[in-house]
Amino acid sequence: GREGIKILSENIRVIKSLDERGIVQTVISKNDHNEAWSVIEESGLADYFIYPAINWGAKSENLKQIANKLNINVDSFALIDDSAFERSEVASVFPQVKVFTEKQIPLLLDYPEFDVEVTSESRNRRLSYISNIEREKVSEKFGDNYLAFLRDCGMQLKITIPTKSSQIVRCLELIQRSNQLNLSSRRYSGEEFNELLNKKKYLSLALSCRDRFGDYGTIGFVSIDENQTNPIIRDFVISCRIAQKMVEQSFMEWLCEKEYEKGYNCLYAEMVKTKRNGPLMNVFNEIFERCEESDQKILFYLDFKKRKETFDVIEIIDETSEIVLE
Repeated sequence: GREGIKILSENIRVIKSLDERGIVQTVISKNDHNEAWSVIEESGLADYFIYPAINWGAKSENLKQIANKLNINVDSFALIDDSAFERSEVASVFPQVKVFTEKQIPLLLDYPEFDVEVTSESRNRRLSYISNIEREKVSEKFGDNYLAFLRDCGMQLKITIPTKSSQIVRCLELIQRSNQLNLSSRRYSGEEFNELLNKKKYLSLALSCRDRFGDYGTIGFVSIDENQTNPIIRDFVISCRIAQKMVEQSFMEWLCEKEYEKGYNCLYAEMVKTKRNGPLMNVFNEIFERCEESDQKILFYLDFKKRKETFDVIEIIDETSEIVLE
């Protein structure tokens, strides 16, 4: 019974430490939700768990549903469970999920899977998801009129050049950790990334976003090669937290205007195909046309005179006006 439950102080320390590293946590438990959740609330840990799934369903199915809510792949998950049966059930359905026993909890912080670079924004990742839950509650009031909901959010997209060290670290973190929404899937080292930022006739941009619910922080990085006859997007990566909110479309509209003002006629984007970046491919299919394709790559093409209708749901804050490419 609940009177006999004692949460080990070491486990509480690990939960809080993982949270500080920006590693989002949830609960998948076969139990009565109200009774189990009340114990977690009394322990002061309720705020640390996003989209908890406490029911009698299969844990693999619960994990899949949470992944959908978080808009990430199941291979981003690690499961800690004291039942060999439950670990085996999840592993049999999702072999890409790492599984650990409850005895390994005190050791998790030293495992390479959880040894991630910590930034001010990653520390606030859980709070960002909590804000997103509030957005979801409001969106239900708008029914099928999703664009009306986005306008009601009062979204702002700020476009800047990454010059501050904290912003540069965050952009590199996005590149290193993002898979589904990553155009090139390149993994730069710190030195390589600094070289990219200083490359001649390359436009490197950081994207940040906020709305009336809160600040998403830096959610994207883009590099555009302007050494060619027409510009080519080499890197485009955004956080899954901002996906499907018209940010990609709004940014491309802004970029097309910028490049058109420079005298260019079209915009290209080179995508490297992976098993995981299909979601971003779908977005580019909506905005661009395909002009070349192989087993490894897709070259997208957008004629500035044939741009599709925009929906004007996001306010753009352009902080790049003083940029001069040499």
